[in-house]
Amino acid sequence: MKLYTSGCSWTHGHNYDNPEHTYEYNGCVYKVDYKDPHVWVNHIAPHYDFVFNHALQGSGLERLIRRLLEFLEHVPQDELDDWIFLLQISQPNRQEFVTGEAMDLWHQVAFSRGNAGVKPKCIIAYDSKTDDPDLINAILDAEVNTDTALLRALEEVYSSHGPVHCHKQELYTQFANLQVLVNILQKRKLKYLITAMDPWCHNPEYVVSQIPSPDLLRMTRELDTDYFIKSSSELFPWSPTTQLYDPCGHLNVEGNKLFANYIHTELKRYGYINE
Repeated sequence: MKLYTSGCSWTHGHNYDNPEHTYEYNGCVYKVDYKDPHVWVNHIAPHYDFVFNHALQGSGLERLIRRLLEFLEHVPQDELDDWIFLLQISQPNRQEFVTGEAMDLWHQVAFSRGNAGVKPKCIIAYDSKTDDPDLINAILDAEVNTDTALLRALEEVYSSHGPVHCHKQELYTQFANLQVLVNILQKRKLKYLITAMDPWCHNPEYVVSQIPSPDLLRMTRELDTDYFIKSSSELFPWSPTTQLYDPCGHLNVEGNKLFANYIHTELKRYGYINE
């Protein structure tokens, strides 16, 4: 059995001191600037013949869908049953914008709220479909002074889109994109499970309980969540006394091991694996 995973840093990992790594399968090549041995994916990897981890720190659901479709082009129809797809959904404020002469530079933009009259920050990760998908991180705020075309373009995106973003709009778009994702997976009759960073990312009941909205309710009611499992923060709520998180807010080694055990148990419960 082969395993495909994708998500943000909760699946890519956050131990940046590790060496570069390249995943390759049937012509699909994905280069990452580090492979974190402690992230949950690598704790369950020994149970599988092959693992392709398409995750990228700082990215969101739009990027996950785009990269999944790219990968599926490289898997023959008669091999699809050999794969399990574990997809970790990230926060709804993370979206994609495209630039470049060939419109092939995809930028992960994470909008965040600021105080009244203060320009909110915007975290950028870079993910290109070109032959040089190196990761670039930057924090854009009012004090950035750069003449690079990339950051200028992203500041322009932020100036035009950032101030009008709101949580309700982001959630509505998130659940519309989840509809697209589930359709892609079910159309091909893939074996899949969907998890997340936290319940804001993928849990309809939680979202509509926090933001009463007829529009959100209508959208979330349409979503087939039969193969949605708990997020890591639902399993292991953060507190000042918890021993499962690093100072940066990610699961630490022990937390990742526990999350890997949960994923493995769910895979057995859904009948995807026997061991």
